[in-house]
Amino acid sequence: MKGLTPKEIKAELDNIHSTFAPAFATVYNWVNEFETGRPIEAAVPEIIDKVYDIVLIDRRVKVRELVEATGISHMAKFNEFRYELLLHPAYSPDLAPCDYFLFPNLTKWFGGKRFTTREQLIIKTETYFEGLDNHIIRTA
Repeated sequence: MKGLTPKEIKAELDNIHSTFAPAFATVYNWVNEFETGRPIEAAVPEIIDKVYDIVLIDRRVKVRELVEATGISHMAKFNEFRYELLLHPAYSPDLAPCDYFLFPNLTKWFGGKRFTTREQLIIKTETYFEGLDNHIIRTA
């Protein structure tokens, strides 16, 4: 964007497009959106070569497949939103085996029900667990 401020960009667009130029709020949003730009790691030769090789093999490759092969876009978004990526094992050791039985059935039981307050949800959840046979819970 030539290093211009949103006001300077708006003035330039007004000179060129007059009445058809976008509003200042739109220009401001564009500047904020494009400010982050392409992640630096996207333009490294290794990534470029990898994408080039994939496209040579299959010209009809989907963008999603390129993203999966390079992993750039996912991490770029994580960095943009300042998310901390936590690595988890393939299973969850903090879940007891009965949890694998209880929660899918709870999901089925909630199917199609709507709640307007958090209290309604809590009451219905407690009702579900109170209605379970203790034998089922112990053997699950």
